[in-house]
Amino acid sequence: MLFLIIICSVISTITNAQVHVSAVPEELKNNETRRIRVPVMIDVSHTGEKLGSYTAELKWNVKALKLIKYYPCKEMGFDNPFINIKNKEKGIIEFNAVNVYGGEGNVNIMNFIFEVIDESYSDQPYEIKFSAMAAAQTFNDLLPCITELKYSTKENFINEKIEDKID
Repeated sequence: MLFLIIICSVISTITNAQVHVSAVPEELKNNETRRIRVPVMIDVSHTGEKLGSYTAELKWNVKALKLIKYYPCKEMGFDNPFINIKNKEKGIIEFNAVNVYGGEGNVNIMNFIFEVIDESYSDQPYEIKFSAMAAAQTFNDLLPCITELKYSTKENFINEKIEDKID
C-alpha cells in the first residue's frame, strides 16, 4: 500500500499553483554589435514549492539572431546544467538541471547572449519550451502550473527601441 501512495505522490500535480516563466531580453551592449542578454527565469514563488528540476529547449531564428555565448546561473544545483548543443547551428539548444535542495522564488536557470543580425525576421525571434519541470523534495509536476510564459516577439523586441537599452 505504501508503494502505491508514493507513486501517486510522484505523478501528482499542484492545484491552483502558478509558475511564471520568462526569457525577455534585458540589455544590448552597444550600437555596433547590438547584443542582447536573455535570462531564462522560472518563478515558483506562487506554488509553495521549490524548483527541483527542469528540461528546456530554446529555439531561435538563426537568420535574426546569432548565439554568442550561454552560461548557467550561479545558484548551487542549477549552476552545472546538462547542455545539448548538437543542433546549435540550426538554432536549437536543449538543457536541463537538477537541484535536490530546490531553488526558491524567481530562479535564473540559464542566460544566453545573442547578437541581432537581422530585424526583418518572422514574428518571434526565439522561444522557450519546457518538457519537464518538477518540485524539489515532493517531486510534484510543475509543468501544468505554467500560467505565464513571456519571451520576446518581433513586436515588443523592436518596439523597445534598441537605442534606449545601450550601455
